[in-house]
Amino acid sequence: MESLKSLLAGLQPYGGPILIWLQDNWIGALAVAIPVGLFVNWLSSKWFSSDKPTKFTHKSHSGNVQHTENMAQGDQSNTHVTDHSTAQGDITHNGDRINGDKVVVNNTFSAETIDEVKKAGLAEAAIHNFSKRLDIQQVPPYEWDAMLREFAERYLRLQAELDQLKTNDAEVGALKEKAQAFMAEGQWVEADAALQEAKTLACVTALKQKQQADEGLRTAAQLAKAQANARLSQLDYAGALDALQEAVELMPPGRDREWELERADLLFALGRATGEMGNFAGSENYHIKSMELRNKYDASINEKVKSILSLASSVEHQGRVTDSEKLYLQGIELLNISENADKNLLSIATANLAGLYSDQGDFVQAEKLFIKSLEITKSLPHKNPSDLGRIMNNIAQMYIVQERLPEAESILQSIVNEFEVTKNLMHPTFGIVLSNLASVHKLQGNFKAARALYERDLEIVANAYGRAHPGYAKTLNNMGSLCWEEKEFQEAESFFQQSIEIYENLLGHEHPDLAMSLQNLGGVYFSQKKENHGEALIKRASEIMLAKLPESPNTATVLKNHAQVLDALNRPQEAQQQRDLAAEVMRRHEARNAEKTTPTVAEATE
Repeated sequence: MESLKSLLAGLQPYGGPILIWLQDNWIGALAVAIPVGLFVNWLSSKWFSSDKPTKFTHKSHSGNVQHTENMAQGDQSNTHVTDHSTAQGDITHNGDRINGDKVVVNNTFSAETIDEVKKAGLAEAAIHNFSKRLDIQQVPPYEWDAMLREFAERYLRLQAELDQLKTNDAEVGALKEKAQAFMAEGQWVEADAALQEAKTLACVTALKQKQQADEGLRTAAQLAKAQANARLSQLDYAGALDALQEAVELMPPGRDREWELERADLLFALGRATGEMGNFAGSENYHIKSMELRNKYDASINEKVKSILSLASSVEHQGRVTDSEKLYLQGIELLNISENADKNLLSIATANLAGLYSDQGDFVQAEKLFIKSLEITKSLPHKNPSDLGRIMNNIAQMYIVQERLPEAESILQSIVNEFEVTKNLMHPTFGIVLSNLASVHKLQGNFKAARALYERDLEIVANAYGRAHPGYAKTLNNMGSLCWEEKEFQEAESFFQQSIEIYENLLGHEHPDLAMSLQNLGGVYFSQKKENHGEALIKRASEIMLAKLPESPNTATVLKNHAQVLDALNRPQEAQQQRDLAAEVMRRHEARNAEKTTPTVAEATE
């Protein structure tokens, strides 16, 4: 019985009321599992026992129970009295005359009982046929009301179940008609057995239909994923996102391991695409679902780590540095204990962790991990140029922050040359490289070259993702900084305001990237003698950084800038408070950095 329930558990969307009934009714299971003869006898004694509740109140004499039992026995043995005619041809019974097939009931049922069962839905023809049967079987008149109520209860229950059984299958339809015929004769056990057989057959048919439908949906999901890949090759990221969302919606859930791991792959791809479009919270949600399925169905270590690393990236982009670090370390550890680990994946994981440390100012640790990542990549028999390019770009970013500009420029220019050879000059990764190279030129004072590269990056990002994207906001912020350096304050103000609006819409009001644009806009206002307005923005930036990155040197820098503004406003006590906070941040940063000299990270990458 339980195995049948399990088999049919997923059929509700296809079977409608049939399947809802079968999942909740143990009779359906028994009708399949018990041989017909035993099932009929058991059902007669259990389902139609005298303690089963009914919808009607029996108003009868004490003789009803005995006569009801006699009727039930008659039903089980399929004994039907069809003719009680005498030699005279007519029988007179209790004032009623039987003349051929026509029966005229002469006040045998009370008007109250007839009205009651009619209101409940029993048809007049059924009442007439039942009276005919009672008369033929010579049932005492005082028992007719009680037996009509019992007949109505059983008839209406079975009729309701028959009405629920919606099907176009001819065999099921024939069984329904068979059950209807038994009902008309009051043969309840036979009617119920026919009904159960019809339901079981309908469910088997529905199961086959669902399996066929699932196969079709799976194929449609695979086609949608292929369409997404085609759109990605055309740099149509929005179109790829739409196709992947469709694929996930189409893929039927709850099937076997192979299907569920395929669903995990679709969720992973959707998480990547969602993150590409700047929705990092949505990306995190999809990656969590993907990871849960891969863990449940025991995917390979490499597949599990891919989900972990992508989840870590989504978390990092939301400013949750500690959570991201734990995930990167978890992924690296899993790869190191696996004999079949993808070494290229290990290289990427190590470089991602290095980039995280670099962004937090942990340059010593970051450089060690970048070196380790490059060593792994160089040892691979088949190197992926795009993965190597991303690692080199991240190293260049670290050199820019450290103002090691010649080294950064050399790396970035080599990547630009590679892209120019492939002619893939509208790829978003190329835009990132151009933006980093522009930052090098800006720090070198070559503002004209920097502006040209920033503008190319804006064009690439807008083409790939649209203008409502974190990458577009970041380059707007960089353009604003460039204009500020050139003392073009109005243009700088416009770039910073656009950047802030995008960040707030996409990342919320408490994100570190937003804080940097707020600080920059505050600085522009301060440069224009709008001191109070500028100080308010810088204060907000300081509060965000303290809340989100309490151990980052970037936070200490923002706090020191705030202190300088407060000094200029002749508020020395508040300025000192900001400097004290900056010093505390650096103490926490150094303590945390010292902890990383323990074998934790080093062992993780060995």
